[in-house]
Amino acid sequence: MQPTVRKTLEAAPPSMPPNLSAMYIQRCKNQKIRPNFTAQKILQKAPKITKIDFSQDIIGARGLIVLCDILSEFKRILNQITEIDLSGNALDNSAIIKLSQLLENQQQMTYVNLSENNFGRESIQSIKQLLLNNKKIQILIHDCRCLKDEQKQYLSKFGRVVY
Repeated sequence: MQPTVRKTLEAAPPSMPPNLSAMYIQRCKNQKIRPNFTAQKILQKAPKITKIDFSQDIIGARGLIVLCDILSEFKRILNQITEIDLSGNALDNSAIIKLSQLLENQQQMTYVNLSENNFGRESIQSIKQLLLNNKKIQILIHDCRCLKDEQKQYLSKFGRVVY
């Protein structure tokens, strides 16, 4: 009779970060979208991420939603991020709303660049809520042709939106 060999799966020690890059790739595949290379590189740096720069990188609305879902599960990593540049990324209302909800209570977040994206009226309420809940954040919205002047004036009341 041969001895029984038991295989046990051990959880990674708490000090070891999960492989967020692999998680991002898998979730993108599940959503049938191509993973963004920059997102993969940024997530490989976890938990040492403090700034995220996707400027002109086209992560896209669906890609950003996947990224937001992952960051919402790992608050320890999210809590270290202070700046996000998402300018020129073809983001729509759904992505801006998801991002705003993610950042509402992240008081360490001081800067978000949403310039040159395609969002409009539906996003204004979520940006307003973000500004109300996060007193430190400054949002740059430059060259968003989809925002009307009255929407810009409305957000300008908060004093932390730059056009």
